[in-house]
Amino acid sequence: MIKSRTCSPIASPACACASHAAVTAVVTARLALARCVPGSSLAPAVSAITSPFPPCAGTDLLRTGGVIMSAVRSQSDNKVRALLVGIDRYRVVGPLRGCANDTKHVGAFLRQRLDARLSMRCLLNEDATREAVVTAIRSHLGGALPGEVALLWFSGHGSQQPVAPEFWHLEPTGMSQSLVCHDSRALGVPDLTDKELSVLLDRVAERGVHTVVVLDCCHSGSGTRELGFRARAAPAATTVPSAAEYVPELRELVAGLRDQQVSGLTIAGRAQHVALSACQAHELAAERVVDGEPRGLFTASLLEALGQLGTHATYRDLLLAARCRIENVRAAQTPVLYPVHRDGLADQPIFGGAITSPESMTARWSIDRWLVDAGRCHGIPVSPSHIPVLMSVTHNADRVLRVVEVRAGESTVEPLGWKPDPAKRYGVALSRVPAPLAWVVVGGTVDDEPTVCARLTDAVNSSVHLRSAVGGDYAGGLQMRLAAVHRLGHAVLRILRPDGSPMAPDVRGHGEQSIRTVVAWMEHIARWTQLKELANPWSSLVGAVRMEIVLARPGITIAPQEDPPIPTEENGELTLTYDRTRDGWQPPQVFIRLRNTTNRRLWCVLLNLTDRYRSHASLFPGDFVGPMGMAAAAEGQRIPVVLPTGRPVGPGATSTDWCKLIVADREVNPTALELPALGEPTPRGRRSPSIAEFLGWEPTRDMTVANGVGDWTTSIVPVVTRVPHAHDHPRVALDDR
Repeated sequence: MIKSRTCSPIASPACACASHAAVTAVVTARLALARCVPGSSLAPAVSAITSPFPPCAGTDLLRTGGVIMSAVRSQSDNKVRALLVGIDRYRVVGPLRGCANDTKHVGAFLRQRLDARLSMRCLLNEDATREAVVTAIRSHLGGALPGEVALLWFSGHGSQQPVAPEFWHLEPTGMSQSLVCHDSRALGVPDLTDKELSVLLDRVAERGVHTVVVLDCCHSGSGTRELGFRARAAPAATTVPSAAEYVPELRELVAGLRDQQVSGLTIAGRAQHVALSACQAHELAAERVVDGEPRGLFTASLLEALGQLGTHATYRDLLLAARCRIENVRAAQTPVLYPVHRDGLADQPIFGGAITSPESMTARWSIDRWLVDAGRCHGIPVSPSHIPVLMSVTHNADRVLRVVEVRAGESTVEPLGWKPDPAKRYGVALSRVPAPLAWVVVGGTVDDEPTVCARLTDAVNSSVHLRSAVGGDYAGGLQMRLAAVHRLGHAVLRILRPDGSPMAPDVRGHGEQSIRTVVAWMEHIARWTQLKELANPWSSLVGAVRMEIVLARPGITIAPQEDPPIPTEENGELTLTYDRTRDGWQPPQVFIRLRNTTNRRLWCVLLNLTDRYRSHASLFPGDFVGPMGMAAAAEGQRIPVVLPTGRPVGPGATSTDWCKLIVADREVNPTALELPALGEPTPRGRRSPSIAEFLGWEPTRDMTVANGVGDWTTSIVPVVTRVPHAHDHPRVALDDR
């Protein structure tokens, strides 16, 4: 935790093809290593609950599923060739359920956001044979012109396959990571290996094509299934393929390596790339029910994040946004990022800037209704009818429109208390978005007490923040499972993630007081999660203020203005480690800077969200940062980053905090951002305001809108603090120079 002081400034499965267009880029198709590092924790001095979040470890791109892309920036008018592969039905290995749905939703997103710049082809189930996938990469993606974007999105099983003896030198483990095509392992057809995919993509990239690959699969070799989840991992193949079964491009390259000593299948000598991975090598990429249909958790999270992020969002931004969504559902699936260094490829615009957001929304009359040219693909939320999403006319907040239906690329709205002119178009902006509900599955196992579960369901549905869900189905937002069981001879109520991992300590008893307590805790977690995921996809302030966490070097007592910030790890985390000295374990210390990159003054609040579900703004409770100016948290003093009180300081101990920066064009109320740690009382005499009030939305009736919403945006950095084991090599420690 951070010890704080006061602060001051210093698609449908049947995919059609469309046309395409230009972008600048050079590519690498080397499927690279992506690693993930264990956790950390920033939190001010307050005691706490043991962290429910586990540490993570390292992985390899194709072992996990991921993204690779080229090194050069490209423009927002890029033409994109997309090849979408979704395989639920296999000839040999077990079926999946959500891969075709992934393809449908990815296709719909791309069509809505790219329109005529998109040329798309889909291969589903029986059409996605090994030969068909390879041919489509060569012909469809290979037909991209220099400067265009080539995108391969694969949803299906991943696995491993023995390497051919002739290629033993390419795989130290003797096993290749692989994609399982529809006919893989039937009649001698092998999987499609990582090295084959690599060289096929190299051929596309060699012509200056910006090449991107998304793999929603895993390669752990386990096909186990958890409650509510199906893993996208087929058991490892046992048949050793012959060299002749590999694609000729790989055979030719290996021959060239032998004859000419050409560097072709190593990272050395290759253009760099960005990798966004679905999970670590030892984890499973899961699929689960989303909005009534099975989907890939990674794909669903990426699409949701893409819909929320602005035009200039980077791969680092995308990773953090997707990770926040995944970890609400599943503790054992951690996406990772490669490369990690700042101002490199990870900080380039997603897909070379091809996925753009409109600068404003427009309402227009169409036949018999008012339509707004933005929908789910643009981040417009779907809400129950009794909790409306409202829009207001730009520069005229009294003219309000209620959203009555949200589709993929547009929304139907109706005016409230005024009559628009059908001959005019109106610029509009979101003015009121209801807080998302947290969905709770009560019971559901043979160990749960039915009568207690019935009472819990009634209590959950009486909450304004919670709703009960059936069978794991939900309509977005946080998902929890509530168990009423006996453990170690005691009746307890348990708050769990959908994957069964605990979100909070058990609540003793099955009585009314215990039920009230557990519901209050779930409401608290829901509010904390809402703060963590708070975002404004329509903001013009994205990237306006940078949060820079800087290592406090020995002898430096005031925040330096130019020392470089600590780089994040491949999974987007910033990792800090304790240092062992003669006096015992010493915590790392940092400075935090807020750097305004615009020519306007902006209001900033730095929020610290701890792994005890505490939220506070004491590091930087709110002030304007001047044009092109800089401010420092804690009045520029050193900030110790320590484990929470009550958590023993010993090898392997970790804590996690999320530093959330809120930037606005006017002063906002930071008190709505603050929550005590889970189970601790709210300070006496203090009411916890709503997040709507924090944003300037005064409490009003449902059918009216507040004035002066203003523009605002957020960014987030997870900070993991750990005590290393003796054999660990600290990533960031106090003795680093």
